[in-house]
Parts: sequence; structure tokens; C-alpha cells
Amino acid sequence: MIPMEVNPGADMMLTEEEIDPSFVQSARIFHFGTLSMTHEGVRKATKKAVKAAKENGCLISFDPNLRPPLWETLELAREQMEYGFTQCDIL
Repeated sequence: MIPMEVNPGADMMLTEEEIDPSFVQSARIFHFGTLSMTHEGVRKATKKAVKAAKENGCLISFDPNLRPPLWETLELAREQMEYGFTQCDIL
């Protein structure tokens, strides 16, 4: 059996400072999902990248992959999914 989470996993280590908006803006399509939103630091990084993509008119896809054990609370998961729903062109 594969563990659901390696702590800390790569999905938790991306920081907001590592996001280069000009790199994101060079894309035509941007994809993100809830797995990059389970922890505060990577959530900020994801939202910064989404903002840069939207500002450039990228087509945005979103994967609301709910894995309850990865979230502090299901309410937080719901909030982040709702954010994704409001940002995406493709669900």
C-alpha cells in the first residue's frame, strides 16, 4: 500500500517566493488542484500562480481532488475548492 502523505512531501514545500509570475504568464494553459492547497505556504504559492495566469488570460483548469486525510479540516478543503471553482475555466 502506498502512503497517502509523505511528511513533508514536495507538494508542501513550494513557497510563494519561488513563483515567477513572468514564467507563469508565458503559458497559455495553467492547471492546479487541491493537492497544492492543503498547507498554507503552498496554498499561497498556488494562489500567486493562479493570479499571474488569470492576469495573462491563460485558460485555467482545476482538479478538486478531495483526499480528507491531507486536510486539517474538511471546512478548509471546502473553502479551497470553492476558490478553485471561481478561478477555473475547466473543471
